[in-house]
Amino acid sequence: IRQYSIEKEEDTVVENLSFNPASFAYAHGYLAAGGQNAQLYVSSTQNLDVEYPQSTGGSINNAITISKTPEWTRMIVANNDRRVKVYDLPTMELVSTVPLGVPVNYAAESRDGRFFLAVTDSRDVFIRDPRNGYREIARLRECHDAAFSCSWNKSST
Repeated sequence: IRQYSIEKEEDTVVENLSFNPASFAYAHGYLAAGGQNAQLYVSSTQNLDVEYPQSTGGSINNAITISKTPEWTRMIVANNDRRVKVYDLPTMELVSTVPLGVPVNYAAESRDGRFFLAVTDSRDVFIRDPRNGYREIARLRECHDAAFSCSWNKSST
């Protein structure tokens, strides 16, 4: 993983990984990288001695997001194994495994922590409740094909 300074016009190595990353996230004091074979690397940018190299199990980690609410900081890993894995940060405790039945391309929690959104290789958009075990709220057919990204606005709507 390399960091580039626009001001200095130079790059530096932040971390040498044992795998080629397929996904990255940097937010709320954490840097995360996911690999083609379920590899996962998470590092605290505030405490450089804290690293979590591990595997999520499954397949390609298609996307990683890091969300922060007043109650928690979580890392959400969208995987090609048809599941989303949700980890607590900084403990890296697995909070939930959310099965969706199709390869998951991207997932994100709303800023207020009330909603979870996932897009997949299907035309479905999944909306879940992270406060109630990721119970399904709705499944929308909003795409004509697979979707690859989603996000929330500041008001979580």
